[in-house]
Amino acid sequence: MIRQQLVDRVLTLTLDRPAKRNALDRATIDALTAALKAAVGGSARVVVLRGSGEAFSAGADLDQLKAMRTATPADNLADSQALADLFGMMVYLPLPVIAAVHGPAMAGGAGLVAACDVAIASEQATLGFPETLIGFVPAIVSGLVVRKVGETQARRLLLGGERITAGEAHRIGLVTECVPADHVETRLSWWTERFTTGTSGSAVASTRRLLAEQVGLSVRDQLNLGAVMNADARASDDCKTGIDRFLNKEPQRW
Repeated sequence: MIRQQLVDRVLTLTLDRPAKRNALDRATIDALTAALKAAVGGSARVVVLRGSGEAFSAGADLDQLKAMRTATPADNLADSQALADLFGMMVYLPLPVIAAVHGPAMAGGAGLVAACDVAIASEQATLGFPETLIGFVPAIVSGLVVRKVGETQARRLLLGGERITAGEAHRIGLVTECVPADHVETRLSWWTERFTTGTSGSAVASTRRLLAEQVGLSVRDQLNLGAVMNADARASDDCKTGIDRFLNKEPQRW
């Protein structure tokens, strides 16, 4: 259900249920969460998330949707919490996460895209949150979407259930780049090299934590949090090394 490959400090996690359009059943959610957790402290410097077959991820598994109708409240809460834990793991992971999006990325699949730091979408990709069309609520993904595109666009996507093109997703900020299909790998290589050799791993990890924790704080609290993390960064080995290289006009390669 999840294929893993680690090459040159790039961990690629591939949703591998092509016959099910990489739908997110409980086993896939748990496997992806476990793979991300296992990556912490290892040699990987960046995670790439992609899907096999014709879709990135079509969202909820149909069998799981059927089971929801007769599941107990406790079972439904456990399944919901598992997906929430996956998104939380992606947001707080010390490694940057990149989505390579092709074909449909719908509902929870589009939520995966929203949880990533960078999303490179093929021009043929489509994204959407169609939950309200079937009487469901896009509850778990809602916070991620608001953070990514702002409340105006989030209301449009989450309330109306509209499927949008990759170009429109790029325009509103849901994806980072929209490129021709044959350019996706080139842009993906640029970003993975950026994170594996062009930036400090500890600085990226701290910046990700800062971005995760400052949302919802007052401006004063944001500044205070920034001051604390700025002071911590000054004492880090990477900062000292980077400053020495800068002052000595040496190349920065991490």
